[in-house]
Amino acid sequence: MTDQTQNLEIKIAHLTEEVQELNDIVTRQSQEIDTLKAYTKLKINELKSSLGDISKEDGKSVTDIAASERPPHY
Repeated sequence: MTDQTQNLEIKIAHLTEEVQELNDIVTRQSQEIDTLKAYTKLKINELKSSLGDISKEDGKSVTDIAASERPPHY
């Protein structure tokens, strides 16, 4: 086997290892993204539910309530 062939085989081995490491990273990130999407959806639903409860209590819309209240720094 020539030196050139051996060098190419070494490079292929390193690249194969790097591709596997990158694949593992992408897989882990995909799982994290799925988890974050589910968490975000849950929080959005909780917020919508809370906002719906607020508007039902006073008979006002959330926009009306927000417009009528001054922020604490005023």
